Amino acid sequence: MFRLLDRYLLRNFVRMFCISLFVFSAMFVIVDAFNNLEEFIEYGKEGGGVLVVVYKYYRVHVLPMVDMLSPLLVLLAAILTLTTMKRAQEMTAIMAAGVAPLRVVRPLLMAGVAVSLLGVANREMVVPRFRDELSRNAQNWLGEQAFPVEARYDHQTNIYINGEKSYANEKRISAPSFRLPSSMHQFARQLHARDAFYQRAETDRPGGYLLRGVTSPQDLDSREPVVVAGQPVILTSRGTDWLSPRECFVVSEVGFHQLAAGESWRSYASSRELVKGLHNPSLDFGADVRFAIHSRFVRPLLDVILLCLVLPIVLARRNANPFKIAFKCFLLVVGFRIVLIGCEHLGGNYYLLSPALAAWLPAMVFAPIAMWSMHSLWE
Repeated sequence: MFRLLDRYLLRNFVRMFCISLFVFSAMFVIVDAFNNLEEFIEYGKEGGGVLVVVYKYYRVHVLPMVDMLSPLLVLLAAILTLTTMKRAQEMTAIMAAGVAPLRVVRPLLMAGVAVSLLGVANREMVVPRFRDELSRNAQNWLGEQAFPVEARYDHQTNIYINGEKSYANEKRISAPSFRLPSSMHQFARQLHARDAFYQRAETDRPGGYLLRGVTSPQDLDSREPVVVAGQPVILTSRGTDWLSPRECFVVSEVGFHQLAAGESWRSYASSRELVKGLHNPSLDFGADVRFAIHSRFVRPLLDVILLCLVLPIVLARRNANPFKIAFKCFLLVVGFRIVLIGCEHLGGNYYLLSPALAAWLPAMVFAPIAMWSMHSLWE
């Protein structure tokens, strides 16, 4: 009997979840595609057609939307599953058979945990693969449009990296201007060039920026490379066979996406990349990134806690009106989100709490309440 009940509940939950996911995804695609229809038509003329462009664009951009809405979709699917059963008097028959409410919601809790884990896999393994595409909007889908450069210090070399515009398709910075620290003034105070191209580290060369068409210093080709603590910082064509005249290479672990995408890049980075960035001496991450890392770990727990808070409201005998159930669940979700946003600001922006405490505080507050709420389902 119990296995039959579990399969029945899971089947209804999966159906409701898929319907909700399809509806919200379709609404997102339709509204966003309508606003960007002119751009898609222009891209379609270059090859493939409009439908191909729309498919390639939204197969990527729908991933963060699904990640953001998955906890709410789980709640909606669970609420619809239980309210449908209550409306058909199926819950009355189940309770009359002596089945505890907690036994009824157990498969829904397991399904919620499964969806949360799938969300973790999407966030950690799928989304980072499409980070470059996700950082582009419909107006710059091909990466050909110029965007301002968000200047950054390389805290390992103390070089201030700046430029005029960035081009994502080439990983190029136009009119780069690299200000050198006082310890390198014997080489130059600033490096000016026509273009700078970001290159990843390879086995025979470090990662950094290849400056082409260097205009300052004018006698670049006659200058020796800059080496600090035995590590090369600025390479010139003198002694470097893969550099041409009027070219130099600035070693840096500040990636192109951190200059072009600004702070939005971390939304599409995996937790491993964020942790690696914390240990990168070239970067100086603040409390917001530390909060983001902790929130990645606590989010599955918060998803389950929210589900445990909502299910007792739906199954309460006094809640027969579905509109009252929906209103109470709405107030609970809004209050839950307000606490999460408040903790994010306190720990990630205003430094009133440590990032770790701010990320885990909602779980500390709501977990006892969720356990107390679920206790009522034992009866």
